[in-house]
Amino acid sequence: MAQQNVTSNSGRLLVAESVIDQLTHLAVGIGDGTGPPLATASQLDEEIGRAFYLQRFFVTEDAAGPIPVGAHVYSQSAEATNLIYFRFRFPAAGAQGNWGEMGLFGGNVAFISRGALLVDGGQTGDDRANVDVLVGGGYIDIVNQTLTITCSAGGGSGVAEVSWVSNGPENPDSAVVTLGSPLAIGSTGITLVFTGDGDGVLTQNDVWELRLTTEPDTATFASGGVYDPQNNVNGQVLDSGRLLQLVHIDPPASKGAEEIDVQLVIEVLREE
Repeated sequence: MAQQNVTSNSGRLLVAESVIDQLTHLAVGIGDGTGPPLATASQLDEEIGRAFYLQRFFVTEDAAGPIPVGAHVYSQSAEATNLIYFRFRFPAAGAQGNWGEMGLFGGNVAFISRGALLVDGGQTGDDRANVDVLVGGGYIDIVNQTLTITCSAGGGSGVAEVSWVSNGPENPDSAVVTLGSPLAIGSTGITLVFTGDGDGVLTQNDVWELRLTTEPDTATFASGGVYDPQNNVNGQVLDSGRLLQLVHIDPPASKGAEEIDVQLVIEVLREE
């Protein structure tokens, strides 16, 4: 007996409904300049930016509809369809360069504020965070914590004494530091370099806070919704997620310092 396989429309819509909530980010990249990517690609060749969606909903093709995308026009649908519309916004400072490829990502795209962040303790003048103190090394502890570092004795000829306490597992301690030389902070894996700014002196009772982070601050996306290693160092991709659709752009599109929106309509399952 011959068999015939039929995929029902209800099955297509079930897949579309399960997919739509998982798709969240559009990434853009330079590409390798050799032509369309392989179907087996799981990432962009050279990613330069990523944005979280502004709009995401089901649509139907409608010649009289209000949503033109490429050569087609669509209307929003209150019911699930196999067509999903996305709009992404890349801010002026993000993803500048030649766009040779775009990729739609989803499935556990996660961002993190990694390592250590020096928080301004309120100093003014010469003695202030991110001027007196440079952070280096890598945070190795498994528990997030904040270290409060105090200059417990003022520096004279290029030296000072600092002490620290933690709201986590790091033990309180103190150390004499030489300005300009790395100081290891306990067992954290972090080093601090006290510069003293221009005068070579750290003022007694100055306080710096060092936030150490190994887990995502939030489960959403980087500050501003943009993946930008140069300008957004405190919000970077931890898990890039899964690539659903990769688009080759020929010729490449150039983006400068302007805000642009990108619209996409994807077909979850092709109708037979």
